[in-house]
Amino acid sequence: MKKKMTTKQSASSRLATRWRKNDKRTSGNSVRVVTADELQNDPKLRARIERELAGLAKRRPIDTSDVPVLPPPAWENPIRGLEAWLKVARASRMYKPVKQAVSMRLDADVVAWLKQSGPGYQTRANQILREKMLGELPR
Repeated sequence: MKKKMTTKQSASSRLATRWRKNDKRTSGNSVRVVTADELQNDPKLRARIERELAGLAKRRPIDTSDVPVLPPPAWENPIRGLEAWLKVARASRMYKPVKQAVSMRLDADVVAWLKQSGPGYQTRANQILREKMLGELPR
């Protein structure tokens, strides 16, 4: 009599199955970018953000007495708002955006132009789109 062979799932397959079941793609300490439309159209999201901001406002002021004063050259070309935060966060490796795989049909000359600078053309395309997006945000 022949024995029936059973195969055991690998650990990575079990994890992948669990992730699909839970459909949680981000960790608890990741940052989720909220669009203005989402904020405007989702009252629960708006209420949660307002609660978080109210909680922050109730906290004691941050003691900045030990922070060194920036020298005058640092104030010559200041960058304000979201762009400054993104620049600092990316430089310190704090900002890890959630990536989403997409399939786009682009003109061949556009793809060739992106690829002409060497590897990393998808990153360049993302950067170009982000700059366009940030340029259209209300200030």
